[in-house]
Formats: sequence, C-alpha cells, structure tokens
Amino acid sequence: MSALQDHRACTFTIACWTGAILLGAALTTPTASMAETLRWQDLFHGVVITQTQCAALPQAVWVSPRGRPFCMRYYLVSAGGQGSKPVVFLGGDAPWASIADREKVPPAQLRFGDVNTDNLLKVADRISKEQGTAAIVLARVGLDGSSGTHNKLRHTRLELLATNEALETIKRRHHFEGFHIYGHSGGGNLVVGLLELRHDIGCDVPADGQLTHPNPHGIRIDHGRSPDPARQVFDVTDDAALIARNRSARILVVTDPEDKIVTIHHQLPFVEKLRQLGRQVELFSVDTGEGDHHGTTPHAALAMRDCIRGMKHDEIVADLAELVAKRLAAAKAKEEKKIQNR
Repeated sequence: MSALQDHRACTFTIACWTGAILLGAALTTPTASMAETLRWQDLFHGVVITQTQCAALPQAVWVSPRGRPFCMRYYLVSAGGQGSKPVVFLGGDAPWASIADREKVPPAQLRFGDVNTDNLLKVADRISKEQGTAAIVLARVGLDGSSGTHNKLRHTRLELLATNEALETIKRRHHFEGFHIYGHSGGGNLVVGLLELRHDIGCDVPADGQLTHPNPHGIRIDHGRSPDPARQVFDVTDDAALIARNRSARILVVTDPEDKIVTIHHQLPFVEKLRQLGRQVELFSVDTGEGDHHGTTPHAALAMRDCIRGMKHDEIVADLAELVAKRLAAAKAKEEKKIQNR
C-alpha cells in the first residue's frame, strides 16, 4: 500500500509497544527485551487475556461494553510533541480475516507476516513526528495484542463500543481533552462510527472506509444482521442523522475513485446523505497509483496534519495534489530503474 505503508503493519495488527507516557512526562525508550512477536496464526484463532494479565501490561485498558470484556492495547508516543488532543490511528482489517470466516484453522499453504511490536512503536513514532503532537496507535479488537476474535467482531457494533470505551479510558488515564482520529479501511469505518458516540473529536479522517453497507468479508448472515444486537454490523450511512447532529468534528473523507477493494460507491452515499442533512463533510479524491488503489493512508495523514493546522479545503486539495504528483513520479522512476536493471 503506499508510503506510510508501514501502516499496513497497523492495518494487519497492533501489538504491544512499550514506552508509556503521561501528559507532560518523558517518553521511556523501549528496549529490545521488551519487544514481542505476534504470530498471525495465534490472532487467527482469537486472543484471550484475563483482567489480571491486562493490568500487568504497560499500555492496555480493560473495557466491558455491554458486559463483554476486552483488553485493548494502545501505543502512545510523544516524539513529535505533546498536546491535549493526540492523533489516533486505527488500522484496517487483517489480510487473513476473510479466510478465517471460512476456515477454522489456517490452511497450511498460507503465509502472512508476523508483527513485531518494535515496528508498531516506529509507526506511532512516525505519526507523532508527522503530526507534531502525541500519537496513539490503537489496537483493534483481536489484533495486535488486543483480545477478541478479529474476523468475527470486525465491523460490528461491539467492536465500535469497545473502541469507544478504550478511548474514554485512555482519555481519563492521560488527562486528554479529546482526540483527532484517522483510520484506514475497516479502521475508517470505526473512525466515522465514533462520531455517533463522542463529541470530543476534532479532525475525523476516514481513508478507504466502507461507509455504506459494510459486512464482514465472506459472511452473509441475514445480510450481516446477527440475532445478537452487539454483533450486528454497523452502517454509518444508516446512522447519518445521528452523526449529522454531532457538530464538534471536521469530517474529511479521503478516497481513490479507482479503489478496487472499497469502491467509491461505498463512500459517496455517506457523503451525500450527510450533506442532504445539512452537515458539512469534505471529500478528497486522490490517485494512489497502485494496483488496487486501496492505499490512501498517507494522503489521510496529510489531510489530518492540515486539518489540525486549520487549513482550508482548497489548501488541503493543493497539498494532496502535490503529494500525489510526487508519489506518482517516484513510482515511475522506480519502475524505469527496474527496467534498466533487467
């Protein structure tokens, strides 16, 4: 996926980072001995963490939305600055999630990368420096060290509630005033869904999010309608009226119209419905220049940075156009060099 493509590490998982900080406190440098390797096969089957185990983790909160307990892990870094509203990043779905929908055990021929927690620290560090403030990489349910079963709970209201409760607990723990939030793909759905529940979000930037008729990949149980309300898929377009009443956030939707994984048709209805309701929402179309065009995370990061700085829509459009031109030129030069070396 793209330059901040290391966010694909987040897209796939978010494990443990060490180096916890409180607002105003110094960052503790993690050591190699603190690093963990999270095997994707273990995540495939789901993660179980007790409350006692969760309490022993340096960056984790225990939440119980609707009586369903989860240990939610997060990675907070202030290398780029400190502030009362850190930037939160939520990654996309794991690449093996749709396979786990169909298979109880991973097929032997499957090969996916494991997640090293040091790399997750680097992602948070990069975001903090890019955004000029504290940054949090929040592990989604069942990914990167958070407990739960990712494939069964992704895109559900329970995942949304667990994410919201984790943010609220982190807010109290670190004395934050609120958050700026962006996310990729499945994380983008959560980013917008949080606007149903929170009024302390400044900039809200979904990238490649399936904002209309999302379903767990490969699962169609009554069109995603589980008999358990907590496990039902949430659709932010259906909830647009509730989101429209939330006037606290600036909403910036980032998309590549050629996206082959989450098409523009899964995003435009949300934008149009909010506008019909009189709610301002900004849409930014970019060209990622990739095979599946499903990699707008770096563009969302730029939109986030400009939003925090209070830049106007046209100024963000200009900055994104410059970023697109640079990235396409770099990709072309790389391809030409590859051809020359053959």
